[in-house]
Amino acid sequence: MLRLVNGFGFRRQARRPGMYFALGIGMIAIYVSITLDMDNVVIVLAALYLALVIRRLALNPARGFRLGRTAVDWVNGRRKECVIYDDIEGVSIGRDIKGQTVCVLRLRNGDKAALPGAEDFEPAQLIHEFGLRGVPVRA
Repeated sequence: MLRLVNGFGFRRQARRPGMYFALGIGMIAIYVSITLDMDNVVIVLAALYLALVIRRLALNPARGFRLGRTAVDWVNGRRKECVIYDDIEGVSIGRDIKGQTVCVLRLRNGDKAALPGAEDFEPAQLIHEFGLRGVPVRA
C-alpha cells in the first residue's frame, strides 16, 4: 500500500554545533597553555578535556527515531533498529510517572520496543503521525 506522508521524527546526536565549539575551545586551551609556557598540569588538563571531546565526537552516541514512508527507524546509542509498518501490531502512547511521553511499539512477533526520543513530543502529535501511517494506536 502506498502511503503519501512526509517523514517525521527527531534524532539527537553528539555531532552538533556545541560539540564543535567545545573542540575549538579545547584546541585553543592547549595552544595558549603551550605558547605561554604554563605549568604542565594546565597542559595535561587541557589535553584531557580535548581527548574527551574528540572521543565523544568519534563515538557520536545518538538517540531518536524517524517515521518514514514504509518503516520506523530508531537509534539508541550505537544500536540501530528498523521495523516496517506491516510488522507493527499497534502502538501504545501515553505519559510516564514523570509526565514524559512514552511510545511503545507492539510487534506482530510478540516483541515490544520503546521508541527513544518520544519524550520530545506531545502524545497527540505522535498519535496523529502514527494514524497517518495506518498504525493502530492505543492511547
